[in-house]
Amino acid sequence: MPRIRYIKPDFFSDEDLCSYPFETRLTFAGLWCYADKAGRLEYRPKYLKAMLFPYDDVDVEKQIEMLISPKPFLVHYSVEGKDYLQIKNWRKHQRPHHTEKESNYPPPQGSLPQEKVEEKRSATAQSHVREILKNLKKISSK
Repeated sequence: MPRIRYIKPDFFSDEDLCSYPFETRLTFAGLWCYADKAGRLEYRPKYLKAMLFPYDDVDVEKQIEMLISPKPFLVHYSVEGKDYLQIKNWRKHQRPHHTEKESNYPPPQGSLPQEKVEEKRSATAQSHVREILKNLKKISSK
């Protein structure tokens, strides 16, 4: 399911990103809309092409491969035979809505420890908020 995401003004002047073709940069921003709360999404090039460029002749698989190397903006990984993408530095640039559900996709194994810490912190904060709301309801119903 697509989601609303932020594009900061720095996106347009990023010196690492500006070396990529226009289609690659637009693909990168488009992937944010299909990434979950943790910046992960299934690696399904045909589906992503249909969603991001329904009217354009763009090789999305090629654009994604360019974002994986040489300077990685994405991490491509597999878990139990399924391919996924992790957008690097996700939490640094995106602030998913607090009501957005947690990721259903497994994280890349052995990488991005800060992302895991942020996820745990976010889940803990949400748990505290739910507990506070429950207590407020109890108090107000008395």
